[in-house]
Amino acid sequence: MRQQFKPTGIICLHPITDDQMPGSASKNLEKLGGLCTDAKAEHLRLVTTMWDRVKDANLAESKVSQLETNFWKPPIDAGARHE
Repeated sequence: MRQQFKPTGIICLHPITDDQMPGSASKNLEKLGGLCTDAKAEHLRLVTTMWDRVKDANLAESKVSQLETNFWKPPIDAGARHE
């Protein structure tokens, strides 16, 4: 008998070392946004990774701000959280 898998949340990872948002990541985020209605977005976590490789903390923080105000704005507005 096959059991059903029902996820309770989604973690979206983004390496902070990336200089820009690759097209594939942007498309995946758009698809994810379509799956996460306002009621479900609270179960989405947007996480930056690879902080141990950051050479310029100010630049990395600037990238985070850009992610939050541009690419991640729709899911954040819908209830997702950046952690």
